[in-house]
Amino acid sequence: MPQTDAAISTGIERLARAGYAARGTVYLIIGFFTILAALGGSEAKDSEDALAAVLGAPFGTILVWAMVIGLFGHAGWRVIQAVKDPDHHGKGAKGIAVRAGLLGSGVVNFALAMFALGLVSRWGSSGGDNGDPTGGWIAAVFDAGLGWLVVWAVAAILLAVAGAHFWKAATAGFEKHMRCPPDIGRWVRPLSQAGLFARGAVFLILAILIVTGGFAYSPENQPGLKDALAAVQGLAFGWAILLAMGIGFLAFAVYSFAEARYRRIDPG
Repeated sequence: MPQTDAAISTGIERLARAGYAARGTVYLIIGFFTILAALGGSEAKDSEDALAAVLGAPFGTILVWAMVIGLFGHAGWRVIQAVKDPDHHGKGAKGIAVRAGLLGSGVVNFALAMFALGLVSRWGSSGGDNGDPTGGWIAAVFDAGLGWLVVWAVAAILLAVAGAHFWKAATAGFEKHMRCPPDIGRWVRPLSQAGLFARGAVFLILAILIVTGGFAYSPENQPGLKDALAAVQGLAFGWAILLAMGIGFLAFAVYSFAEARYRRIDPG
């Protein structure tokens, strides 16, 4: 590999690992506040609240700038995964679906990075549509009278993402992309499975809320983590479910940190 290409590849790898670490930090904070919410000591937080909490911590501005870099890195790595397919998902129906999901993840992480950028600078988006680049065309579809199509499409996507998380957790499919030493892999595997299951549960709850009318989806009112956690909190024994989900989010943070350290990253 030419020296320039090697340098680019190394740079992409470092940004990707920073991205996994940033995601882990976000879910570490979300998990902490979800557990507090389950115990009645706080409100549940979403990704943007987690970034705001980081900003309020000692050296918060420096930490959020680091998160900005990491989230942009993660978004870029997701795009590379979707376009160049370094994980060899292929061009079959399943491979295309996985790669489309990776591209969607890249868009979400880009929007979150823009939100974080807005917290610490004059640029980016820190309010309104939260930097969501899809808001414009969603509004156009609703204006055309096809809002029902968006609602069912979003519900179907959320169900598919939930299913993918559950399948990945059940089969431990993430292990083929990891290079963990055996002694570390023994505890990373169950924690990663618990984390993936908890995150999948969020997407499943959001899909159920949309399908059953428990959430009135609109361009200005799109479902998020807070809505899922609020729905859980309102159930009988919701605090216990919320507590389990908070622990699961902490496990997902561990999974993200493990990916930051041990994931095989080959930009190609």
